[in-house]
Amino acid sequence: MIARVRAASSSRPLLLFAALIACAPAASSETTDAPLEQASTHLALALDAPHHATGRLIGWNIGRGTYYAPAGDPLHPEWRSPAREAAAAQLAAARPPTGAAPYVRFSGLQIDGALGGDGYHFWDWVDPSRDVAGDDNMATFEYFALVDDVAAAPLVTLNFGSGTASEAAAYVTHLAGEDPADPGVAARHHWGRVAPYDVAVFEIGNEVHSLWNTGYSDHGPYSYANPAAQHGGDPAWYGRPTADPADYAARALEYIATVRAVHPQARFWVPISMASMDGWGGIAEAVPALEPLLVDPAVEAVVVHHYQVDDGELLGLAELNDPRFIVAGSEVFAAGFDELRELLDDLDRDPPLGIVITEYHVAGFFAGARFTRGEQAVVGLGIADMMISYARHGIAHAAQHMALNFEDSGDLLFESWYNPFRIDGAGAVVPAASYQATALIAAHLHARTVLPEVTQATEGAVAVFGEERAVPRVSAVAFVDDAGAAGSLVALHRDFEEEAPLTFDLPAGWAVAEVSAYAPPRLEHDVVVDGPVALQALSWEQVGGRVALTLPPHSLTAVALTCCE
Repeated sequence: MIARVRAASSSRPLLLFAALIACAPAASSETTDAPLEQASTHLALALDAPHHATGRLIGWNIGRGTYYAPAGDPLHPEWRSPAREAAAAQLAAARPPTGAAPYVRFSGLQIDGALGGDGYHFWDWVDPSRDVAGDDNMATFEYFALVDDVAAAPLVTLNFGSGTASEAAAYVTHLAGEDPADPGVAARHHWGRVAPYDVAVFEIGNEVHSLWNTGYSDHGPYSYANPAAQHGGDPAWYGRPTADPADYAARALEYIATVRAVHPQARFWVPISMASMDGWGGIAEAVPALEPLLVDPAVEAVVVHHYQVDDGELLGLAELNDPRFIVAGSEVFAAGFDELRELLDDLDRDPPLGIVITEYHVAGFFAGARFTRGEQAVVGLGIADMMISYARHGIAHAAQHMALNFEDSGDLLFESWYNPFRIDGAGAVVPAASYQATALIAAHLHARTVLPEVTQATEGAVAVFGEERAVPRVSAVAFVDDAGAAGSLVALHRDFEEEAPLTFDLPAGWAVAEVSAYAPPRLEHDVVVDGPVALQALSWEQVGGRVALTLPPHSLTAVALTCCE
């Protein structure tokens, strides 16, 4: 094959972004005999030898500040606003070519309780005799309305820090039980849901490895380990908080046994650390202490949470708003993910445990008001950096933290940049940078992941540990479908000033079909002030199996590939 492809003047909509953003123009080709020399960044894509299965890297974590309801909700009809319905529809559109449903998690420190506070007690919200109050949280049928509208699979977090195993079993019975004489099942029927919810995966607590979790100590007024807890605590576990990973493991096994008694097919994910890998003093100590839990066949994954700049601060990041770290910080965490994978693979179990990310974003609660880039396009590039890293590391699932609230909710753990959408000056719901990057990657996530072989590379730097650290200026990953007929290359260009010539080699029979780029005109681009960033069509050249193109500064580029027509 000898072809040169250039952007044409005509244009057509990119399906995933129809009615959302300006579309990229199509491309046309012309023949050329000119050879293509390797660029300063050169990759080889072994699309015929994929490395591992691609995980469910599109998912959403319903954070505090999100309120949603089904049509005709008897409690809070105001929670089903047109803006939230429009947002849910756009979330449903962001999914991979495989059609795999994303997980939606409900979710977060609101479940276990944060900073000594109480957590989520499901009966408070599904009790048929409950009253409506201004500080209500979502009931089961309300948060499942969002799961349904996103056409997602539910991931339910069980209250560990301020709850009990018996409460968890009652919760699961409410969700999946079939005996109408059971109070929990009767409550589900009362709120309009007769059939059991199709829920199979449960997370046992939230960030139980860290001191801000209510159950981490035995002193908090709602901690299960406190004999003087306001709810009575959990007597069998007084004085045994989650600060000791062995105590967490033993109590989590009790949760598994109790839940499986009412839902025999339930599967479980268990928290282990933030991306800084310092949970319980470090994963090298935590994994052996957790081993009795981790080898249980009902446990299928360990949970890591990743907030790029918050976790970076734990590793010595001095400037939370440094855009270089936002778009390249994943390189700093790579060694920790590699170590965790090795520790899990050494466990005596089959199949090996997966690693899942049930919360991630560029910044979180601890960055708070100090993070000043939340409305900027650089957030989307940071999301892309994290997603590319997850694909490369074989992460089995990733849920982006979000809050579908278009007002300042005043809730703890609610930050404005968690919303993947904004309301523009005309009142329309428009995609924020985080959603634009997520949706572009989603459209190119095929079933198998290919790790490009880097034969030439240029480097940039990020500052951490008080010094500059070299990182690749271009971070890339490739994907291929099971049939070997379609594939993609996703590349993040981290340089803020210069373009990046890129070449890559394809196996015989493969060709480029289209190249689309999210390339904001500046890092500070604000979707409300400046409008959504239009996807660009990039030109490329292909001679035989070699392809050349130029990546714009601070950009995310997706290359669609086809084979053997």
